[in-house]
Amino acid sequence: MTTKNLLTRTNHLLIFTRPGLADVELLLQDVALPALSITKAAAPAPKVAGHTIPGTGITYTPIVVSVLCDENMDAYLAIYKWLKELVEPYKGNPVKLAESYSQASLHLLTNNKTSTGLIFEFKNLWPFDLGSVEFSTKDEDDTTVSVFPVSFEYSDYVIKKDGVVI
Repeated sequence: MTTKNLLTRTNHLLIFTRPGLADVELLLQDVALPALSITKAAAPAPKVAGHTIPGTGITYTPIVVSVLCDENMDAYLAIYKWLKELVEPYKGNPVKLAESYSQASLHLLTNNKTSTGLIFEFKNLWPFDLGSVEFSTKDEDDTTVSVFPVSFEYSDYVIKKDGVVI
């Protein structure tokens, strides 16, 4: 029997489909799976104040990831460029909303790091916050790993296990 460890630090990978990001895979140190909640609707109930029933909408929290910074800072620069394009279109071209989004899949790899345990597929994902990268030479060991946080909004996500939507 193979034991899956989905909590190992290097077992999280975020892959994009957006042009210019298709070759960028974010190797994540940390990821907080987003929370979701459904809306509530008031329902009349005799002699019960504030009675509610499930509503018709879902609210998602942003997905926040801590990305391992590669030597050439390719991941950081790709997100940086994406953010700049959202608010300062290069060459004076206005940003088309549909082109500012990406589909993305978060892969939680098994402990052999070659097969996927679960995949979270995000629709219409876009970054809204790129955190700082700290470089330090204080440590005597050469084991310092730089990470940077990125926060994303999205319209929806589905979870797949063994290729099947749950």
